[in-house]
Amino acid sequence: MNDQPMRDLCDRYWANQCSPEEAQQVLDWLLTPEGQRYYEQKMSERIAEADEIGILEDDPTEVAVGDLIQIASERSRSSRPRLQRPWAVAAAAAGLLVVGVLAWIWLAPYLLQQRIETAYGQTETVYLPDGSQVVLNANSTLSMAKDWDDDQAREVWLEGEAFFSVVHTARDKKFTVYSGEIAVDVLGTEFSVSNWDHTPEVTLSSGRVALRSEASSATATLQPGEMAAYSTENKHFRVRTVDAKIRTAWKDQQLIFRRTPLGEVFRRLERTQGLRISTPGIEVDSLLFTATLPAHRPELVLKAAAKAFNLKISQQNKHVIIQPQ
Repeated sequence: MNDQPMRDLCDRYWANQCSPEEAQQVLDWLLTPEGQRYYEQKMSERIAEADEIGILEDDPTEVAVGDLIQIASERSRSSRPRLQRPWAVAAAAAGLLVVGVLAWIWLAPYLLQQRIETAYGQTETVYLPDGSQVVLNANSTLSMAKDWDDDQAREVWLEGEAFFSVVHTARDKKFTVYSGEIAVDVLGTEFSVSNWDHTPEVTLSSGRVALRSEASSATATLQPGEMAAYSTENKHFRVRTVDAKIRTAWKDQQLIFRRTPLGEVFRRLERTQGLRISTPGIEVDSLLFTATLPAHRPELVLKAAAKAFNLKISQQNKHVIIQPQ
């Protein structure tokens, strides 16, 4: 079995370049026999490096090791008052060194990142370290490094949907959004990214963006008023012209539908409001809905749809049933 792709992904993990999904994939793989062999090899290399160059006083690894040694010593004094043999002390210290190194390697990607999540029905405006602004839609997650210095890439990871207003830097530093299998590269522009049901879509409001697949060689370039939808099955982008104001109206607390299939309307409510909508006896994708409604009032969207197509609504908690009259 060729495990080189996973080894490469692990290298990205150590370098704090993984998305949350990729990080979980790494942790799952490290529990497999192949992953444990790689793990032992990597730890041997790290320990050899530590032995060769020593551990600096301010190194987080030494702090972790020192804390572990102190805890172990206190436990040893209280529970085992007898003297330790020299080889046992050396073995324990070596074991603690390994634990400390592993603790830092495993935890660093999480300690150095921040993660912002929104609940159903909630949007949030986020200001990034470079001054860029992100409006995070409901039921979405944005992850990034806590601090961006001059030499660090501007990178964020998105689950769900967000609208980005990216500032241009004096050094033309690239800004990259990773979402599912795609990456969006920009310098300074306004655009939205959504990744519902593993179907990434990018809509450009102004500027210019370049798209690339992380799973194939597919690429695309967008001009204002264009949207690209990525197929995770065929690994390619499909670009078409759209009304960007309509597609990004949610960031201004509006939902604008123009001859939108009713099934798509209901799917948006399910994603952002946490509803489960059942439509027995109705071919919802054949019904075209036109309306402008407040994004934070899902009950008004349901009532408007029911009135437009002569439907009746019943609801129990988050489960909505819509049927013909």
